[in-house]
Amino acid sequence: MNIALPAFLLIILIAPGYLFLSAFERKEQTNLSSKPFDVFSAQALIIAALLHLTAMSLLSIVGELPDFDGFLKVLTGNKLDSTDLQVLSVNIKGQATYHASIAGLGFVLGKAAQAIRFKTNPYKESRFAYSLPWYYELRGQLSNLQNADIIKVSCTVQSAGETYIYSGFLGDFYLCPKGDLDRIVLLQAVRRLLSADPAERADAGVGSNSARFYEIKGDRLIIKYSDITTINMQYLTFQIAEDA
Repeated sequence: MNIALPAFLLIILIAPGYLFLSAFERKEQTNLSSKPFDVFSAQALIIAALLHLTAMSLLSIVGELPDFDGFLKVLTGNKLDSTDLQVLSVNIKGQATYHASIAGLGFVLGKAAQAIRFKTNPYKESRFAYSLPWYYELRGQLSNLQNADIIKVSCTVQSAGETYIYSGFLGDFYLCPKGDLDRIVLLQAVRRLLSADPAERADAGVGSNSARFYEIKGDRLIIKYSDITTINMQYLTFQIAEDA
């Protein structure tokens, strides 16, 4: 028997585990937890086995368990006789439905587990927080006592041999697949030449008409992190004013 067929069936069996981990450890195309491929594969195999055992146990209770004899014979490289082929052809639709359902279930459970982890570990200092320092820093979710509603950013950028200070409110950010910062988006952005006023604070002109800064026309200013030499973040929290 062609060795490619058992390998293909093995991939189908393990696919729910890979889909679970992919959904659990990826967010916006970013790896939330990096690990060696062999560790990832071992975890996927264990999760897939648990999903299959649970599903088959439930299906056997209700009497809807598909006939896997032919599937297992192909997987183990055994030859199929005419009876096996007939049974396999009859049950092919049910088996396809089963495997597609388990694969989809693995992905859904992975997303649900990820949402639960973020919900129960919302801050960078949380015990089971993802190893994503930039994600929590730029979400303003450092701790229960330091949880920002808005973040004001000042950063220095080298351009044509000069250093400029860009200031604005953080509108969005993007991480690269490894979890490092790729670029930031500033709202209400202003800019000035660092050498023009080195004694003044870099963020003093945000939202004002200060002559030291000039406004950059546009709704969103995108700056690549590779172009940034230093970055400063100020976490701001809204407070409800009490009536006198």
